[in-house]
Amino acid sequence: MNKAEIAAGIIVIILVIGIAFLVNKPSTTSITTTSPSPAAISTSVTSTYTSTLTTTTPKIQYIYCVGSGTSPYTQVYYAPISSTGIGTWQATTSYPVRMSADCSIYNGYIYCVGSYAPPYTLAYYAPISSTGIGTWQATTSYPDGVAAGDCTVYNGYIYCVGSLTPPYTQVYYAPISSTGIGTWQATTSYPVEINDAKCSIYNGYIYCVGSNTSPYTQAYYAPISSTGIGTWQATTSYPVEMKFAYCGIPGS
Repeated sequence: MNKAEIAAGIIVIILVIGIAFLVNKPSTTSITTTSPSPAAISTSVTSTYTSTLTTTTPKIQYIYCVGSGTSPYTQVYYAPISSTGIGTWQATTSYPVRMSADCSIYNGYIYCVGSYAPPYTLAYYAPISSTGIGTWQATTSYPDGVAAGDCTVYNGYIYCVGSLTPPYTQVYYAPISSTGIGTWQATTSYPVEINDAKCSIYNGYIYCVGSNTSPYTQAYYAPISSTGIGTWQATTSYPVEMKFAYCGIPGS
């Protein structure tokens, strides 16, 4: 082997090592079988690296907040969220009525149930996106008055616990879609009086904490499905009175 052949061999080896370092995986097979020129190798590396950046770019998420404690009480804002916190808040489509309800987001839509003013049964929904909340549309009203109840969505259904009217234990559920909320149906009543419930759904079960009756620490859970909520069962009570707080389950 002459000096030129040896030099050429060294150049190829250096290029192979450089490619493996850049893309974090061996490229010997590609080079051995096709023997690309240095220019072709450079193009291959650039293409692979660009593709990796494109597929791993994180999707921007947003938080949407409906209602306020200052007049006209219908303000709505949204902002991007990330591991560094909440970004700049931007105003978006105001809520149609004075707000004191509970909202849930599912499959690109936000659904809100209840209101601060009579008849306390109004429900609205709207599409959401990275540009905010679209036009609010009225949908099927809630069967009972609810101003501070809890509604949670799961697998295409919305489940609401609590009521402003006696016996304060009513529970309803309904299908949801891009056309709004369907027909509400009564399901298993809550074991104790509750209006300002704190409920979350996870893996086919709903968990609720707190009550409107002493000692205000009760907690219950039950299975849920497309046929409603099953039997409520008592579980570990909350350590202190639960009023006007929030309980959430990641991934629910």
